[in-house]
Amino acid sequence: MRRCKVGLISAKRFPAVSFLKSLLEHSDVSSVHVLKEDYIRVSKYVERGLGKVSVHEELESLFDEVNSLVVVSTDRKDRACALQALERNIPVLIDGPIADDMNGLKKAIGSADNLYAVNVLLYDECFRELVSLARKDTLGEVLSVSVTSRLKVYDRKSVLDSLYSFLYVLIDLLSKTVEEPIENTVVAAEASDAGIFTLFETSNKRLVSIDVHYCRDRNEIRGIVLGTSGAVVLKWPKRDILVYSTQYTGRIYYGEEFSMIVLDKFLRGLLEEARIDSERLEYLHEILFGLRKVTKGK
Repeated sequence: MRRCKVGLISAKRFPAVSFLKSLLEHSDVSSVHVLKEDYIRVSKYVERGLGKVSVHEELESLFDEVNSLVVVSTDRKDRACALQALERNIPVLIDGPIADDMNGLKKAIGSADNLYAVNVLLYDECFRELVSLARKDTLGEVLSVSVTSRLKVYDRKSVLDSLYSFLYVLIDLLSKTVEEPIENTVVAAEASDAGIFTLFETSNKRLVSIDVHYCRDRNEIRGIVLGTSGAVVLKWPKRDILVYSTQYTGRIYYGEEFSMIVLDKFLRGLLEEARIDSERLEYLHEILFGLRKVTKGK
């Protein structure tokens, strides 16, 4: 099995620290390469393993040393870095938006052999369980899905870009939960206290609500799926799922040890689930671009 020399680009928001810790602990990773600005942002959150980290002043120097790249996409600069890596035939795993317009997305999709988009269901087992429960008969017909999230941002200058990028991830999660397209943006607004509020309507008139807020000290997701026969509540990072229904009431607890399943599959060359689905990527980006146009968060 090959030893991976992995670059990590952009440590401006969650899950950059989770990716870094997982890379440092992974037995197949011989070294992790980061830019100096990213190292300064997140090294204080890592307790061990920093001896495997090589710090680079320039992006070209980093590219010369790696055979794979993880990009936590937050802003235009990050997405440009991902495209540069793809042009050099470096496999890229990207979390968040891939491009800033449809032309850029088509260019990235043209490098499909080396591009992997994070499947939100591979973030954590509890996300997969949330979607599974919503699709079972336990809740009856799903009426609405909502998520409120607090996002830890490591670069104060990138708060708004970080919120939109993580909103993209949550749109992916909730659209998979309801199993039907989001067709209408009912409400989209930026709050003065660094937050984004959205309300969508699906093709069958189900409501999907996503609120994302900036937070200095923690990441938190609270999701609720409401059906005609019950509800499911997800609490993360406690990784706790509560089920209330006419058929069953109980708790599914995964423990607070969080690992990036998607990263392990990427490094081992088994990431078929994250191979890009161009139609879905276009669908998700169209929603995000539409939101930014409505809120003028360009």
